[in-house]
Amino acid sequence: MSKKKSKKLFDERWTKKQERKENRKRIKMLLASDNEEAFALAYKLKACAKRSPCKSPACAVCNHEESEIWIKNLLRFLKKKRTIHFLTLAPNALFINPRGLRQVSAKLIKSSLAKRIERSNLRKALVAGGIEAVYKEESNKISVHLHLIFANCTKSEIEAFCLHYYKFKKGGARQYRCDEIKDGDRPRTFSYCHKHRTYFKKKGFRKPFRPPPEIEIAHLLFLDRHTFKDLLFFKGIRQSRKGMRRAPKAKK
Repeated sequence: MSKKKSKKLFDERWTKKQERKENRKRIKMLLASDNEEAFALAYKLKACAKRSPCKSPACAVCNHEESEIWIKNLLRFLKKKRTIHFLTLAPNALFINPRGLRQVSAKLIKSSLAKRIERSNLRKALVAGGIEAVYKEESNKISVHLHLIFANCTKSEIEAFCLHYYKFKKGGARQYRCDEIKDGDRPRTFSYCHKHRTYFKKKGFRKPFRPPPEIEIAHLLFLDRHTFKDLLFFKGIRQSRKGMRRAPKAKK
């Protein structure tokens, strides 16, 4: 991959310098809290360095590094796949009060998803994606949802899976959306699966919108309780530092 093309992959995202600045803001906010877990996370982020990274999803710098690896590996793995779909799943059961983040387990979310896929018509599909939590100011709630990339299947099969998946969820679906990804949109779309920000853009505002400190701290602690691996989902794919490859079929 040429330097020019590689640079273009991430031109919509913050630079490492901006991520370091974001970490300093997080550390200052965490230290201003009277929460012992917040103190511990602040010192972890402060001690994070290039030679000894903290590897916490709550660290903006480490997330930047891991996200670059994720995007490059997924681009290389799905290079020969002409048709790829992007699905956002937002179950009602995961539209929760900020305090409820402490009870949310990424492993249970992934286990449930894997079972639903196995029981649906997507057994031969290749799936890669991640879990994201976003604060919704208008409702004062956190939306924990999944962003998933599908290959080796059709849009109608994915939509049929959504109906099957939500049939087992109380209250059904708050939202789901499935779109085909164009070649030029692949890097940007893949980055959504590995996005662990506690702030977001707001219409009419130049600066990123940040939730109240107590909510942002709860979000950061939720991220820190998990590893990057915990927050990623794979079906039919294995990932390592060297790249991604198809997972061997399970013996019957």
